[in-house]
Amino acid sequence: MGLCLPAEARAVCGRRAPSLRCLCDRSKAAYAAYGLADGDLFQLMLGPEVVAGYARAAMQGHLARPASSGDIWRMLPGTFAIDAEGVVRAVHYARHAGDQPDLDAMLASLRRT
Repeated sequence: MGLCLPAEARAVCGRRAPSLRCLCDRSKAAYAAYGLADGDLFQLMLGPEVVAGYARAAMQGHLARPASSGDIWRMLPGTFAIDAEGVVRAVHYARHAGDQPDLDAMLASLRRT
């Protein structure tokens, strides 16, 4: 789920998780309901973990691009694996902007149901 536009969600999910449905929430209601928090300057841009993450991504050819939508300057990301019945099976609350979940583990949590 993202603060993005639906077309952006389709593009990202098509690359990262083509078999899953990704959602957008421009109102931030789901962010509040799922307990996602605002980050500070170090969690979002200047902290050593964030800078190291950007450097690792750049070395692999993944360069940051300006976001076309969303509130990237405040919201910390989170990832939730929710099964077909609406049960949350796995959660990853990001500690900083570069803190990515183990997608294989999250997908495995859905297969165990």
